[in-house]
Formats: sequence, structure tokens, C-alpha cells
Amino acid sequence: MKILSITLLLLVLLTLPAASLAHSAGSGQAQEPVACEQSYTVQVGDWLSKLADKYYGDMMAYPAIVTATNGQSDETYASIENPDLIEPGWTLCIPSAGDAAALMGSSGMPAPQPEGEAAPQGLEGSSWILASLNGAEPLPDTTITASFDVDGTVNGTDGCNRYGAVYEVDGDNISITLGPTTLMACPEPIMNQAAEYAAALGAAATYQIQGEALELLDAEGGVVATFTAQPSGLAGTSWDVISYNNGKEAVVSVIIDTEITAIFGEDGMLTGNAGCNDYSAPYEADDEANITIGPAIATLMECSEPEGIMEQELQYLAALGTAATYRVEGDTMEMRTAEGSLVGTFKLAP
Repeated sequence: MKILSITLLLLVLLTLPAASLAHSAGSGQAQEPVACEQSYTVQVGDWLSKLADKYYGDMMAYPAIVTATNGQSDETYASIENPDLIEPGWTLCIPSAGDAAALMGSSGMPAPQPEGEAAPQGLEGSSWILASLNGAEPLPDTTITASFDVDGTVNGTDGCNRYGAVYEVDGDNISITLGPTTLMACPEPIMNQAAEYAAALGAAATYQIQGEALELLDAEGGVVATFTAQPSGLAGTSWDVISYNNGKEAVVSVIIDTEITAIFGEDGMLTGNAGCNDYSAPYEADDEANITIGPAIATLMECSEPEGIMEQELQYLAALGTAATYRVEGDTMEMRTAEGSLVGTFKLAP
């Protein structure tokens, strides 16, 4: 209960500036609405800081989305009174990175990271999934990840919220300084695990990589966390589709009681079921997270239920052809267009 109370207090404190911003957007002199680079339909589990991290790489840039959305004259866009309370089905205005930076002010977008010694080969650009935390396996149905980027940042999910941090290395010495996290509340055991994981990152003093395993050790040489390498590439993996771009500037969830699958074969063919028909399409994906998917061929069944299933199928198959990049983190994957728009989200099939 103590951790939950602290979380709720932080939510209130961090909401105040954005709430004031949302209020001011609807008052005063009328201004030309900010152009929306993309319209986004809120999905179950979304929160504004998560979307800001997705589109701008900065969780604290969410007030830009609030201001842009509230400033639209089109009534199809939501009116956000409390940034912590957004509802599935709402339409949000996602401004370009440049417009978002202008809305936030020069200090609102990601600041240059502190300069440090480049990470040694094997750590920079690597992604990992937590295998143990202080000697214990992660809680069931939670995935904790860490991606060490070449710019000296590390980010991932702590099993509940996304986090950001900066890291510096000197030989096998490492220091990790935690930054902001998103503020979603989860069941107490998961919140406790997240706090323990944050403490382990902060305590890391040395590291070692042995094959596909990474260990973080504290100043006394005790192992505080172990990780396994995030599998690279898509060949041989199978996924369930969670959401997709419907081609109408919106990302929508898969219709209830329908299932869309994506199986990336070792032979360069993507196959699966699009909700009604089986489909196949050639694909190419590299270790740099680039992907191209060729035209899909599908069987010719007609399904009448549930309503909208055939339209969903056509929209999903069309979205696949726009994919240019992919990102796998733990058991989830995103595909995006060359412009950065979301193509779809996927969950690793059991």
C-alpha cells in the first residue's frame, strides 16, 4: 500500500503542469490548430506518457499531445481534461516532433545525454530480457527488458512501466543512472518487483557478458540481475496481432472474437490467418530492424461475423505492405512505416 500511495502522489504531482496546459488550450484567444502528423485511436492499456515515448522518445513530452489534441476544432478529437484519464476509442492528435518541440519549449524535448566513454563491443546496441533478479526468477506473466543504445541510454520495461536511464562504462565497470518512468499502477507484487529491479540497476558496479548472458554485479561482487539476449531477427517466430493501422490515420485493436496471426518462416515467407482467410507474403528483415513485406496472397473465403471482419482483414493486409522497420522487446513487437507511423503491434504467440 505504501508503494501504491507514493505512485498515486507522483501521478498527482506530475499531472498538474499538463492539466494546466490542457486547460489553457481551451481558453484565451483562438489559435490556428497544430497540424496532426497522425491521428491515433486510444487502445486499452495506453497512457499519454507511453505514447510520447513511442513518438518522441521522451515520456515527459506528453503535454504536447494534450495541447495539440485539445486545440483541434474537429469534434472527432477528444477533449482531455485529465491526462491520466484517457479512454479507449478516443482520437488523439499526434503532432510532428518539430511541432511537439515547439509546444513543449526548447527544454521540453529530450536533452543531450551526458558524454561518457563508448560502451565496449557486446553491450552497446544490445537488448536483453531479465532472467533473474537477486537470484529469483521474475514473477509469472511479467517481462522486464533492458536495451543499451549506442548513445549511452538504456531503456525498457520494468514489468509494469517503461523506464529510461543513462549508463557509462569503463572497462567492465558500469554505472546506471535512472531517469523518468511512466506512472501506471500495477498489482502490489509487480510494483515491488519493479522497485527491486530499479534498485538493482542503480546498484550495478560491474558487468560481464558470457555468450548470450549478461550479469550485473554490485560493488561487493554480488550478482543483482542476470539477463538473456533478446533474440535478433524474425525468422522462425510466430505472433498474434494486437492492433493494426486501418489506413484511415488510426491504429485500432483487433475485433473481439477474431484472431490475426503472423508467422515469419525461415524461408522468407510470412504466413498466417488474417481473421477469415489464410495469407502469405514474401518478407525480408535484417538485424538492423529493417523489414519489407511484399504483396499478400489470401484464400477467398467470405466471413459474415463478427461485423467488420472482412474490412479488418483488408486493412491489416494493406498495412503489412507499408512496414519499413520493426522493434522487438521481450514478447512484444512493433512495426512502423518509413515515416515512423505505427503499422501494427504484435504479441509473441505461446
